[in-house]
Amino acid sequence: MTATASSVFAPSVSVPIAQTPTQRVMAHAAGVGPVLLLAASFAWQAGDGYAEWRGILSFWAFPALLLAGLGLLSRFEDEAPRARAVLTATLGIAAVAGGAFATEVNMVEHFEIERLIDQQTPSAMLALGMPGLLFPVSMVAIGVLSYRLGTMPRIEAALLAVG
Repeated sequence: MTATASSVFAPSVSVPIAQTPTQRVMAHAAGVGPVLLLAASFAWQAGDGYAEWRGILSFWAFPALLLAGLGLLSRFEDEAPRARAVLTATLGIAAVAGGAFATEVNMVEHFEIERLIDQQTPSAMLALGMPGLLFPVSMVAIGVLSYRLGTMPRIEAALLAVG
């Protein structure tokens, strides 16, 4: 049996609700992001010997979670355009803050300096603390809005809102 060009370039994993390549990327990011964040959580629990891994895994988890969130927000284009705009901004700020936090973790370990978030200064709170709170808030808002608008199955929307 010979391989054709279409069989060589066919995606090996299909996501039923993803129709376009952009939707497929965002759907796969919805699977990869939480797995990377979970692995980073295990690296945090493992201790100081895994400091570089927790920073690297956290750093790559946030762009994946941003893509996943943008994929979820694309469902609100017609029903709630203002909410989509606000949640896109909050999710973007939160993902950048998550990447900054992960970068700080690596820098602290490498240069053996005090962490910015541990200094308890207003700049630390504004740079990392407040934007970091936006991520769970935006995910809860996406879940609640999805539940109310019916843009995803109700059980999934409810789990996103409380998870």
